[in-house]
Amino acid sequence: MESPIMDPDPNNLPSFPVWALLPKRETGAEQFVAKNPHFDGRGTIIAILDSGVDPGAAGLQVTTDGKRKVLDRIDASGAGDVDMRRQADPKDGVLKGLTGRDLRLPLDCLGFKDYRVGVKRAFSLYPNTLKERMIKERQRKHWDPYVQPILTKCWKKTKELPEVTPNEDPNAKFGRDNVQAELEVITTIDKKFKDRNGDLGPMYDVVLFHDGDLWNVLIDTSETGELSEGIRLRPFRETGEFAPLTNDDRLNISVNVYEKGDIVEIVSMCSSHGTHVSAIAAANFPDDPPKNGVAPGAQIVSITIGDARLGSMETGTALARAMYHIMRAEHYKVDVMNMSYGEHSHWSNTGRLGELMGEVVNKHGAIFVVSAGNAGPALFTIGTPPDISTNSLIGVGAYVSPEMMTSIYASREKVRGTPYTWSSRGPTMDGDRGVTVCAPGGAITSVPHFSLKGSELMSGTSMAAPHCSGSLALLVSGLKQESIGFSPFSVKRAIENTALVLKDRCPYAQGHGLLQVNEAYEVLKKYGEAKDRDVRFSVKCNNSKGVHIRGKAAFKEQQVLVKVQPILLNHEEQENEDKIAIQFTCTLASPDTWVSYPKFLELPNRSRDFWITVDPMGLPYGANSTFIKGYDSKNPNKGHLFEIPVTVIKSEPLEEGTRPRLVKTDLRYSPGTLKRFFVLVPDQSTWATVQIRSKSDNSSRFVLHTVVLLPKMEVRTLEEKKYFELSDCTEVTQSFAVRGGHTLEVCLAKQSFNLGDALVDLSLQFHGIPLIGGDTKVWIHGAQGITRFDISSPIQREDVQPEIKLKSLVNNYRPIESSVYPLDSRDVVPPHRQVYELALTYQFGVQKATEIMPDFPWLSGVLYESEFESQLWLLYNSHKQLIASGDAKPNDWCVKVEKEDYTLKAHVRHEDSQLLEKLSDLVLQVSFKLPSVVSLDVYTSHAQASTLGKASNSFVLAKGSTATLYTVLTNSIDKYLKNATIGSYFKGTLALAKDPLGRNASALSVFYSPSESAKRDKHGAAAIAAKKSGSKSVPVTSAETMEEAKRDFQLGWVAKLDPMSTEGQALFKELNGNPDVDQVQLHLHRLNALDVFKLAQEEEPNGERVEAAFQCCAWIQANIDLNQALAHGSVKYDGSSNATEVKKDMDKARDHYFEALNKAGYLQVALGRSEDAQQTHLLAVKYLDVTDSRIILFTTAYAEMVQHWGRAMKLVMHQLDGKPGSFELESRLLKLLGKLGWKTVYEFHRRSITLRYPQGYELI
Repeated sequence: MESPIMDPDPNNLPSFPVWALLPKRETGAEQFVAKNPHFDGRGTIIAILDSGVDPGAAGLQVTTDGKRKVLDRIDASGAGDVDMRRQADPKDGVLKGLTGRDLRLPLDCLGFKDYRVGVKRAFSLYPNTLKERMIKERQRKHWDPYVQPILTKCWKKTKELPEVTPNEDPNAKFGRDNVQAELEVITTIDKKFKDRNGDLGPMYDVVLFHDGDLWNVLIDTSETGELSEGIRLRPFRETGEFAPLTNDDRLNISVNVYEKGDIVEIVSMCSSHGTHVSAIAAANFPDDPPKNGVAPGAQIVSITIGDARLGSMETGTALARAMYHIMRAEHYKVDVMNMSYGEHSHWSNTGRLGELMGEVVNKHGAIFVVSAGNAGPALFTIGTPPDISTNSLIGVGAYVSPEMMTSIYASREKVRGTPYTWSSRGPTMDGDRGVTVCAPGGAITSVPHFSLKGSELMSGTSMAAPHCSGSLALLVSGLKQESIGFSPFSVKRAIENTALVLKDRCPYAQGHGLLQVNEAYEVLKKYGEAKDRDVRFSVKCNNSKGVHIRGKAAFKEQQVLVKVQPILLNHEEQENEDKIAIQFTCTLASPDTWVSYPKFLELPNRSRDFWITVDPMGLPYGANSTFIKGYDSKNPNKGHLFEIPVTVIKSEPLEEGTRPRLVKTDLRYSPGTLKRFFVLVPDQSTWATVQIRSKSDNSSRFVLHTVVLLPKMEVRTLEEKKYFELSDCTEVTQSFAVRGGHTLEVCLAKQSFNLGDALVDLSLQFHGIPLIGGDTKVWIHGAQGITRFDISSPIQREDVQPEIKLKSLVNNYRPIESSVYPLDSRDVVPPHRQVYELALTYQFGVQKATEIMPDFPWLSGVLYESEFESQLWLLYNSHKQLIASGDAKPNDWCVKVEKEDYTLKAHVRHEDSQLLEKLSDLVLQVSFKLPSVVSLDVYTSHAQASTLGKASNSFVLAKGSTATLYTVLTNSIDKYLKNATIGSYFKGTLALAKDPLGRNASALSVFYSPSESAKRDKHGAAAIAAKKSGSKSVPVTSAETMEEAKRDFQLGWVAKLDPMSTEGQALFKELNGNPDVDQVQLHLHRLNALDVFKLAQEEEPNGERVEAAFQCCAWIQANIDLNQALAHGSVKYDGSSNATEVKKDMDKARDHYFEALNKAGYLQVALGRSEDAQQTHLLAVKYLDVTDSRIILFTTAYAEMVQHWGRAMKLVMHQLDGKPGSFELESRLLKLLGKLGWKTVYEFHRRSITLRYPQGYELI
């Protein structure tokens, strides 16, 4: 008998560990608050430098002592700025908005002075995720319910059309075309609206006035002009006011006002990230304390450093303004700063932003906590910050506890706590530790309302940093309440000296260990009056922050000069007595014997230099680190005052043989296990291949991370990271670029949450087909004709298949405008160091839709390490619509563009205005992606290259051998040169390896500088024919030449003079009938002077001008044999000597005829001469399609005259395709939409015109 299926007993279910959703026990934070309820962060302020904080999110309303949780909201990026310099006077309580709407002021907003108006695009305030959601919602709620019935109706009308008859009346045909056109038009409009950028969103009028106490900002989110139905807000700092932009988007915004009302800053959020970070640090749930953040009593200052125009990327402007704001401390003093943002830098010893970050700590006393980064598991993957010129910042790695695994990540089993696999590892490239401590790096907590979620799981060092920030707020809260002194330096040393070392876990991910709040507080409390409390100790090792030895240097003894200097907080402003009192008697110690150092060091108020010796000879292969720590000899139990980090990377030897390789067998892995191997890349090797094979039955998930560090280059330069899964006896192969003579790290890690054990084999093999000479770039100059380059195969036998592909054209542009000026109050370094901006304007055209990449080579590639404070560019089309934005990382900001003229506005900022002046002629490079890749033939012999013979296919290059290759000039790129600028060049790649994996990994960069385009016209068919015929030119006398020039001059003035003026009529009369004057040109010039299209727009056109225009049109048509011109156009081949000239004349005659026909018909429509217009229309469409550019103005006007709105719209849209950005055509299309009665489509298009044709450029 089968047993019944039983349900679990609900009474015996385990209790859900709500406390673990936002972990606090691991670091003792929960226990600290339980023991000291009033030390819960109250009295402290945490600045969250992030993507913005939602003050409406759960837990972010009030502190534990009843204060407003979010004290201030600032958007330092400038993305929320609104230009409010336009003043407006209300008439009968109504202002004229910049969208063109009449804005009715609420009654309680009347009677004030200095009303100002501005405008803001709603989508410019939206995070990308919200924008995508709102586009879908707007389509579902406000588009489809109205447009789908129109589509259905139009479709039915086409099905109801009568069948076509053999001799169908032309007017009936046009009627049929009109019905079909309506369907085509609404289908096209619907498709364009649903394209990615089809819906541009709402455009809101913004109104500003001062009520005598505070600024008031009104935003017309109703889009009706009824400001009482929109949003009314006052500055957030003073009032705490915020509101959702709309009930649909739920994007909580607030406002600030700067420069006496010239700028309104609308503060939103560029992602959910900042709110989640804030909740971890300080959320307070009075009714559900287990959900609290680490410091529920702390207040939050939200400073948005992510720029919504760049997705959510931080910018130099935003970072600098954030530092300035905290330095000023005008309204409050920030205790702890949290920045869960960062990039990788090429170096850290210099850089404007790094200097400011150091200054805010070292001079202004803020505790600065930053995320270490999520770029692990390889070493040297620490981001910037914390890797700046000083080590004053607290870098935090991410740790996951057993409880987090089961409660947050729904793991079936608990696994021993460990740093996350992806958490960035130290050291920094200049040898510093990088990670100060680690903390829980995941939580399920509050996110903004716009996400339509109450909470969300996020993981990263971004989550570990706010845990640390909240913990430090607990410490500061207690210290303040107990009147115990502290500084950012004493706090940093306290957490370093009390952190819990995670044994048998990666030391480079945990720093000093897991943060311990209670122990740190006891140290701070005990040594609150210690003389080192306000002192930081600057450590320099050969001008680096630590010692980092690798490569061949790791196999011999090294001498390193170390400099240690004690520096007071805000040292320059301290009393001389305090500086004189600096005196530390230090004892130095290290647990390892492979470093030698002095045991004692006396430190006065100056830098002390000494030598240390690093003897790596006895060290094992791999990463070896130690720390020489300096202690206060009078109180060593307090912990170290400073440390000298020393890291030696010893590469293990490769197996000798025909192919240098590294083989590792039977590597055992459990969850979170990682193994790393270091080898010295063989000289001239260009790529390597790793093969990983599973020997286990179960499936396992791994990450392979390879890194080659190059001097002064960021870690990602030669980095490869691949996530993959291995099951029984399967294998994975990965190739990646390497650089000969440098150390390669191969790190293979099993992911932290992947249960079960695994056994794998790993094999690493090197390859190389380098250019002889070691170059990694190939430069080709077209004028040389033939370019030679030599390759070799120094590692092993290689299959070679050379291929050069050119992929983009790079043009150079100088600014058309440049100016340097001082910035506003947000950009002043306290107390009074003014920051200046260099504003640059560039213009360029795009001839065909493509992808472009703007780049300022002088400044690109560096952000934190840049000597300039900021760079940012905004790209506009010809009608001032913002198309795209970008900053220091050009490869991140490729833009798809249409055929159009563009304006690019850029800024560069610095304190030194004279330095900015030197960049006033800064070159902009724009890379244009070619429509198709251009391949250059590669030859293995000069003979084949010089005769354009057989190009190379593939061949074998034996180990140790060399080969010479040639490539030649190609004329296939000439067509791209007509828009080239001085110094233009093509970019592409040279692939040499035949193996597909190695081919991509080892591709070299190619730069092709073209010569002048080939001149073909001298050898054209007409020239050849003329030579064959032996024709000779007839001599022309000087008098005849003068008469011809005189006639040409007079003919030109016919088009310039008013044809109805005395002079104009006299000149026309003089030339009319003159056999030496081209009479068709004469009448065309007179017709152009009459300006038919302008004449047609007049309410009462001048009768004489109208008659003169008709006479010109009639004369032209009567004197051109259209049938002859059309017949000649159908001739396929004409062998006569003057065939080219005859064809040119016939084509001109035909075009002149239709020009006259077009203008006559257009004027007939304007004058209401329907019968004449009908006959003209029948004649026109007899020969040309209605969309032909020569008659389309007339055919469009005629379609409107006969109320064929569908045909008219189709023709207008056709014109827009060829002339995008025409406000006139867009307005005409809007008018036709109104005629069709498609109200929803009309309204969306009307708003779209406002968005696409703004009155001015946006603030940068």
